Amino acid sequence: GHRDGVLDHVFAPMVVPWGRSINVCTRWAEDDSYTWARDQGWHEIYMRALVSCEEAGCPGCDVGEHSYWEDRYPVTRLQQMRKENPLRFARQYQNDIVPVEGITFKREWFSNRFDYAPSPEEVRHVFATWDTAGTLTGRSYTVGLVVVVTKDWDYQVLHMFRGRVEYPDLKRVIRETAKRWRVSASVIEAKATGQPVLQELAEEGLRVIPVLPPGQRGGPGHIDWVEQITIPLEECRLWLPSDEFFRLHNVEPWADDFLTEMLSYPEGTNDDIVVALTQLLFHIERDRKRWEDEDRRRALGPVRWGDPAEQYISPRRRKFLERHKPKERKLLV
Repeated sequence: GHRDGVLDHVFAPMVVPWGRSINVCTRWAEDDSYTWARDQGWHEIYMRALVSCEEAGCPGCDVGEHSYWEDRYPVTRLQQMRKENPLRFARQYQNDIVPVEGITFKREWFSNRFDYAPSPEEVRHVFATWDTAGTLTGRSYTVGLVVVVTKDWDYQVLHMFRGRVEYPDLKRVIRETAKRWRVSASVIEAKATGQPVLQELAEEGLRVIPVLPPGQRGGPGHIDWVEQITIPLEECRLWLPSDEFFRLHNVEPWADDFLTEMLSYPEGTNDDIVVALTQLLFHIERDRKRWEDEDRRRALGPVRWGDPAEQYISPRRRKFLERHKPKERKLLV
């Protein structure tokens, strides 16, 4: 990180104790000089080309947004630049690595929150979905999500695990998560450490579903993948826990981290949360019609070909039934 340690090894030794240093920068990546300075405790002055009325110090005005330099950059011009290329505008003019509204996945798609877990009558399935990391030293994390699929085909993310774990601990975490949340099945990416985990957990009797990432041999195509996962998100069928949910369950809030990674994809440093979520959405949305057909058949009951009393009986069959008709027994009083 921080450009292979250049800031730590070159710039940091040059800083004079009790001195004054100024770092002027435009944000382009997570591991830039701004992040390094912020982590060191530097005081920051954050400038944006477009700011809200509250940030501009005039709350209550009906303008909507203000320019930091109206004479050179009118609001209308800045808004047009943002519309033409949101990512470039966010980095060059707003000092945001990603646009506030998101890149591939939009912020407005994740507006729904829930305070309480759904009742058993509302639940169709409970899944755990895992994207496993191969090592402890890389940038990737192992991410596991517990997602409830409701009967209305909404998705409620109840739990998120995110950390770096070695192989034996990885199996334990997946097993304990499945037991604690009573999941119907665990969806695991069939590559890297995920492949041996799939085999061993299946031998132990845990129900696992292997999935291949898009573009790999035997896996789905990128276009099909994107179409399947975008539909439920765009329809706002994904729900995240509210602050009240975290407070009631005494859990450290993780919804902001979840949202940040989703909105920064594919330009963010990590995509483990994105992979874990999208592989589950793809699996369910692909099989949704089959499950709906099964529900419809169960609701209709067994197929009956008319009323047996009205069915045609051939003369030969009628004679056979008459001959073998049980004799009527009379009760003698």
